[in-house]
Amino acid sequence: MAGERLCVIVYDSDAELDVRAAAPIVAELCRCSATDAALALRRSVGIIARDVPEGEAREAVARLGQAGVAAVCLAQEQNLGLPRAVLARAVQFDPRGLLCAEVYGGTRYEVPWGHVRAIVCGTVERQMGRKTKPPLWPLTARVARAAGSLVGRAAAKPIEELAGKPREIELKETRLLASVAVADGGALHLRLEADRLDYSVLGEKRRVSAVDNFFAVLKAIAQRAPHALSNVPREELVGPRRPRAPQFPDTHAMDLVAEWLLLRALAQER
Repeated sequence: MAGERLCVIVYDSDAELDVRAAAPIVAELCRCSATDAALALRRSVGIIARDVPEGEAREAVARLGQAGVAAVCLAQEQNLGLPRAVLARAVQFDPRGLLCAEVYGGTRYEVPWGHVRAIVCGTVERQMGRKTKPPLWPLTARVARAAGSLVGRAAAKPIEELAGKPREIELKETRLLASVAVADGGALHLRLEADRLDYSVLGEKRRVSAVDNFFAVLKAIAQRAPHALSNVPREELVGPRRPRAPQFPDTHAMDLVAEWLLLRALAQER
């Protein structure tokens, strides 16, 4: 219908999406094959469909519900979605909201606790380049000679050749990150990094381990924003033990989860 609002359909459950049940409905909605719909659903990270007329979106949500797939629809707006992340260097816990300062530029943000919609944490591996390591000699030479005495000189020769060659290894860095998604008229995306965050806000509760301090900050945020959704079970995030941080291939994958949880929280509210 002309002039009808466009909506985004969001998966509304912590359980794994049943692609087989949802694909035929999405295929009919998006006018594509069931195979293409299933592939898109596996890549979408919780976003079932975008740019759907409101009437069709509500009908699709009802059909998905009948198929056992929990979904909600939300009217698309210009400020809907997750913007580029702002790296925070420090946070403070004010009774009115979360106060944070940006690493670059020093911009300060004040976020009411009720506007914190999603908290996503996890580890990301970053490629740091490659490095050539020297041959394993002379230590491995002893192993090679011992192998030669056991299996014969000819059989041990490949071991000696391998030990005598330089080795090239990949250098990787594992970063512990969190995304805090905020919606207050427009969206705000705060990025916290364990090794770059100032933990003076913890006071006497501050520990030697940056990882422990990092999760203490996330716990404090989650406790003050009880309606915020998270990729980690809330009982783990606010519990006494350190939660297990999921692994992400890159920050883009983490941002997709944060965007899904942000839209899901907004859809539930409306």
